[in-house]
Amino acid sequence: MGQLYINDTLMDVSDKTVIAITRQINDVGSIEKVKGDTTNQFKLPKTLHNLNVLGLPGDINLSEKNEYKLLPAKYVEDGVELIPKGFATIEAVNEFIECKVLSGNVEFFDLLEGNINELELPGTDHVWNGHTITMAMGNTTGFIYPIVDYGLLPDNSMDVDYQHMRPAIFCSTIIDAIISRAGFTKAGRIFNDPDYLAEIIPLPDGLKQPDNSKFDFTAKVLSLQRAEHGEYFKVTLVDETENPVNNEGGHWDNANNWYVFEKSATAKFKIKLRIASSSPSEKDFKLGLRMNGEVITYEFIGGTFQVPKFFASETVKVKWPDTNEISIESDFMFFPADTKVEVWGWREKGSPMGGSFVLIVPSDDSQFTLEIGDALYRSEISIAKSLPDISVKDFFKSWMHRYCLLANSDTVNKVIHLNSFDELEANIPRAKDWSDKVTGETDELTFTFSSYAKNNHFKYKEDENVPVESGQGTLTIQDETLENNKDIVTLPFAATTMTAAKLNGLAIASINKIDPTNTDDNGNIKPEYRVKTQPRLLRIYRKDMISAPIRFFDPPNGIVTLGQIDVPLTYFYLDGLRNLDFKSLLTDKYKQLSVALHHAQVINTTLKLNNLDIEEFDHLIPVFIRKYSRYFYVNKISNYIDGQLTKVQLIRI
Repeated sequence: MGQLYINDTLMDVSDKTVIAITRQINDVGSIEKVKGDTTNQFKLPKTLHNLNVLGLPGDINLSEKNEYKLLPAKYVEDGVELIPKGFATIEAVNEFIECKVLSGNVEFFDLLEGNINELELPGTDHVWNGHTITMAMGNTTGFIYPIVDYGLLPDNSMDVDYQHMRPAIFCSTIIDAIISRAGFTKAGRIFNDPDYLAEIIPLPDGLKQPDNSKFDFTAKVLSLQRAEHGEYFKVTLVDETENPVNNEGGHWDNANNWYVFEKSATAKFKIKLRIASSSPSEKDFKLGLRMNGEVITYEFIGGTFQVPKFFASETVKVKWPDTNEISIESDFMFFPADTKVEVWGWREKGSPMGGSFVLIVPSDDSQFTLEIGDALYRSEISIAKSLPDISVKDFFKSWMHRYCLLANSDTVNKVIHLNSFDELEANIPRAKDWSDKVTGETDELTFTFSSYAKNNHFKYKEDENVPVESGQGTLTIQDETLENNKDIVTLPFAATTMTAAKLNGLAIASINKIDPTNTDDNGNIKPEYRVKTQPRLLRIYRKDMISAPIRFFDPPNGIVTLGQIDVPLTYFYLDGLRNLDFKSLLTDKYKQLSVALHHAQVINTTLKLNNLDIEEFDHLIPVFIRKYSRYFYVNKISNYIDGQLTKVQLIRI
């Protein structure tokens, strides 16, 4: 009888405790699903020892809630660890304690929680400027600034404005972060696959800044302020928040009565005040925001005079005895480090106002605040926060679907093995010969997978800016007994079209973000990335352009950089390269699975397996059966019990 450990404690078992093990990592009959090893629902005697180990007191109200948890478990038969590391679940409590043990892929995939924009991606935060863009073009991990046509690339010149370029992140960097966060290391040929290593996710819009809270402040008018001398005056505000000067990004300086940016940022200011006037007739009052003491200089005969220059302002009417509310919400702007922002007022003077004055009145809803927005050029970018809203699990599975990968978790050594189904053929020289394990029982031979159709469609997500069938591929099975059509996989990314009309005819991926109806007062189209698009996948290809280099411009600094060697261009589909459309992926990555499905031979047989067979079993190593003179992929081992015959599903490769 085997030994079951839960919470590192040997459990009491009885002759009613029969533990049967099922081994499976993937179901070839349903490739969109990842499987894990499991046991049957077995019975443990309801002893005091077992109840205590499982945290199950007699009174259910005193339960430790372990019935809702995964409890560390191990199962040993004759000194062989058949389940070296698994998790027990409590399924029911009656005259017995009914449990199940999960292992294999279950642990790893249960750890894939949250969204990819919640991952930690060390070393990817950076300042978005010409220098960073230039230095990142040679990157092969982390982030890169590749050439993508977002709608602003010129047709007949080689000029590219750095301000119109956007970052992208290598998919391999995200996959590495997912595996690392789960506490695993990686293994498999896929991690050296040049197609995989060239994959990127472009981030054309919604670029986030690293930590918005580093800039927080709230300044208020705490006492009545009277302005009666001159037209312009500085409004006095006080930040009462705890430790207001300790923000790393910026803070309100009570002593100097201004907000100072410690770090560069894209932000907008909001202010709301209440004002009153002693004038019996309506007069204008203007509230304005001033940066770095900037002024406007006016010339007149005999001299000049200066007034504060506002980057945002608002004007209202005010008269005695009413109070009036005035508010400003500036545009999002880039503020370099050490920028100082002040609040100023202007009051209309002259008859009949004469010696009248203006009052800034304290009120509960009056305040001055800052809001951090999406990054603008020269701001700092958080690549992780800028990633699309895709779950970690969906991202990981979509990667597996693109490369027809099998996942096999080594929970003891914390290694996740990712291998292509095509590697089965390469592993034939290492095949296990199970010929002597065949019994005399009749095998069941079937010739189809009911979960497939004649035409099995693999798709990219729809995007109104891309033709509906773009990127699709179909795996066809010549079997008249199947239904006609079925959608098998839909990725959380849209396909991408190509253009050869930009930069003097270079082939480049095109993701148009420019709305032609968004124009300025002169009718010029604004260079704002407004068109909404679905997340995209692209690949990098590099090109030497010594004879016709790309000229990269950095207008704020007047710098020109020539792109000549290994310039990172982008593609989704391009003749002569290995492409991302599913027609290409099914050809490149699904060869062995296509063979297995096209002439399906599924054998459900009964074999004489032993503990060593189960312990050493590797799904990626084929087995040979002399009876059929064939090599097979072991799709599933069902309910193995030591000393008994075991049902095994074999698929011809």
